[in-house]
Amino acid sequence: LTLKPRCVHDLKPMCYLLQSLLGHLLNKELEFFSQEIRDLKNSFIRLTAAQNESDARERESAANDVIGKFRNAAKNAAAASSMESHAAYLLKLSDSQAEEIEALKRKLAQTAAELETASAGLKSCKDGSAALQQQLKESNKARDQALAEHEATKKKAASEMKTLKSIMAQKDKKVKDVQNQLQQFSGSSDHAADVTALASQVEELKRQHTEGGGLPVEDGNYAGFAENLLDEKLSDPDHSAKLQTLSPSEASRVLQALGNWRRAGQIFKYNEIDFISNTLTAGVLDNVDVGSALAHLGPIGGTVLFAMLRKTWDENVVGALQTLHPSEAGDLIAAAASQANKRLAALGDCMGHEYTTGLLATLGDRDDALLLNPQSPKHIAEVMTKMYHDGALVEAVDILLSITRTSRTDALECMDDTIRKIYLDAMNKEVTGTFTCGKCGHSAGWAGTSGDGANGDEGEDDSGEAAIKWENNGRGKGSSFKKSQMDSEIDAKSRKMEHMVLPDSWLSYMDADSNNKLLKRWVKDGSSIIAPIKLRSMVTNLYKSKITSDMACVREGKHRVPLGEYVVQWFDNQFGIKQLAQKKMMVFVFSLQALYEVGTDLRICQFVRLAGLYHKLPSVACDMLMESVEIVSGLMSGSGEMFKTTTEFWSTWLSGKMIPLDKTRQLNILSAIFGPFDKGSVLLARLTEELIASPEVAPSHVELPPGGFVGLSRFTMFVLKVVMEKNTAEREETVKMFRDKAGADKVLSYDEFKLACEVNTPISTPPEGSYAFMYWRAVKMNEVTTAKDVIGAVMKWQDSLKTIGGKKATASVDDAVESFLWHCGKFNECGKMKDGDSVLERVRKGEHGKLLMLPSK
Repeated sequence: LTLKPRCVHDLKPMCYLLQSLLGHLLNKELEFFSQEIRDLKNSFIRLTAAQNESDARERESAANDVIGKFRNAAKNAAAASSMESHAAYLLKLSDSQAEEIEALKRKLAQTAAELETASAGLKSCKDGSAALQQQLKESNKARDQALAEHEATKKKAASEMKTLKSIMAQKDKKVKDVQNQLQQFSGSSDHAADVTALASQVEELKRQHTEGGGLPVEDGNYAGFAENLLDEKLSDPDHSAKLQTLSPSEASRVLQALGNWRRAGQIFKYNEIDFISNTLTAGVLDNVDVGSALAHLGPIGGTVLFAMLRKTWDENVVGALQTLHPSEAGDLIAAAASQANKRLAALGDCMGHEYTTGLLATLGDRDDALLLNPQSPKHIAEVMTKMYHDGALVEAVDILLSITRTSRTDALECMDDTIRKIYLDAMNKEVTGTFTCGKCGHSAGWAGTSGDGANGDEGEDDSGEAAIKWENNGRGKGSSFKKSQMDSEIDAKSRKMEHMVLPDSWLSYMDADSNNKLLKRWVKDGSSIIAPIKLRSMVTNLYKSKITSDMACVREGKHRVPLGEYVVQWFDNQFGIKQLAQKKMMVFVFSLQALYEVGTDLRICQFVRLAGLYHKLPSVACDMLMESVEIVSGLMSGSGEMFKTTTEFWSTWLSGKMIPLDKTRQLNILSAIFGPFDKGSVLLARLTEELIASPEVAPSHVELPPGGFVGLSRFTMFVLKVVMEKNTAEREETVKMFRDKAGADKVLSYDEFKLACEVNTPISTPPEGSYAFMYWRAVKMNEVTTAKDVIGAVMKWQDSLKTIGGKKATASVDDAVESFLWHCGKFNECGKMKDGDSVLERVRKGEHGKLLMLPSK
């Protein structure tokens, strides 16, 4: 059963199903964003705790200084007291020495008496014995010694007395100094009081800074304050005014003590929205309390919820809403959304439809719907009318189909009858089919049918006004490998339409036998092209989708889908209905051609060459572009970088805006991409010389800041140039290696092809699926293949080998070399280090900024 929409109103319900699926995916993105916010919140809490700890250390240090002063004074007094005890000891010692001297004197007197007795005995005994003479000598000696000791003791006592007097003098001085210091401390008590008062003021200011302006509840009597709110003598506005004098944190504590949320809602109705939202987001109330407060706010609940979303984390609001009945939560969310739409609608009305039309010309595919959805139907109708008169009907129809059904229907009703008919015809033609609209009764359609002769071009030849003499009949000849050219080497004549070569897979998908048939179909359809900024956004979204697809293929051991075939797959998935996708792709082709001929938008020019429309580049160049952009996203995201997160980087890139790189980032990125294989500073000097010789000129629809910056597209063009030089520098040696493996028969089997590839030692060893795909391409080199064939060879590589003969299959050396260099080459991974580490893998693991520049592990 094939479901075909009869009109735009039948198509949209199917689109809403897709919208719900996209909403699920967006919720996943919001979860990641919520995690980032939680990390920021935790960082803020840690910083607050560190600040409080620092303040506590400062207060403790000040207190220790004062205590230290008093301790020093006490130590000095103790020292003085110690000196006094030492002096008493010396006096006591002196008295003891005096007693010893007296004892020696007595002993001396006794000796003298004995000497006199001996002398008398000597006189009586003239003969005297030698023993008595010896005793006399000893007695004299003892006397002399006693006299010497006496003199020494007297000198020592005098010296100690002098020292004691000096110590007593120092003691008196120390005591006097201590007294003076005590007087100074007692005299500065007023200053200490001033310091204490100032510290109290600082604490109050800190509290107000943390909790917001307003007064605290006196003595922390929250229950008493809450009871006063129940006093019926005062009116609700008076109670509201009284509550608003408090800080939000204090007010939330009062309401918590009140516990009556119905009464709280009655009082809150007379407060300002900011005060209510600040109170509910102060961090005091739990989710149940916040939910109860919101449920009792009445008509202002949605406005308060909208204000809360700007002041707290999403999970806090969600937690509060989950405590309510779904009907209550739904009413609040709807009211908040209505508040946001009212503000945006008022902004649009103030700007005017002409200014809004100018804004749409600068926005990408997704942003234009976000801008128009909240606007009033009359404003949208005026914008659509303005775009029609400006000759931008195709872009206007795309935008009109991208906004919500309600906004679109109401806008059509506000249009002039003639303009409405034109838009209905264009929308009917956009979705194909013939029908009569059930709402407006207008009948219109486009008699396009799938299959041969689609779009009414059956039986037409290549003659006529729109016919062009195409180079090579506008058809490619396989994937023959040629030395790549840079844009500066391409002349203007080769950018003309007759030189465009559409890939076989594109022509097959669009049911066109030749370029002239496609051209005539485009001219017949109005020769419309996509606005440059929207085309940039479209190309970048395609790149981002391909990055996701490439990562999945690498994980599964498969080769990455070439860009040309991936574009067909992307259009088929993006628009669902094949005829609509064919028409969109046709406009996409000629929009690319128009901008490539001008040659100023480097992002578009790069895509055109990678897709193979002009001056085609090898398939591996697109793979290296995707990887280099991933590395750039990691290096330019994180703390202190241009983007806080990689999500912000991708959002900016996907919008079509230019991302500028300064010299420092250019050096870091080049060093990360080429690692040990090229010195970043040498490459930077070479890039600088190229920019001097050929300065970058930004197109009118984007802006490049002055001062040595280079756009990301120009930078990646240089990266691809270096990659291509590396892969083509040893082409002759590569051919020789493949011929050696081919042997005498001069053809390569699958196993011989693998060995030849391995001998060339790519930076990253290709998986088995990649070898199989490259060999399949070598065998099919000169055959016309559809996107389905190529994608099937990637996804089911085992079957693709069987279809070409398995082990019996053979490929010529030249075709094998071209396939290897076209899809792989020696330099086939960015950011690879010699030790096996990879900057690219670090980015995919979530490492950002300066972490990526650390030495490899």
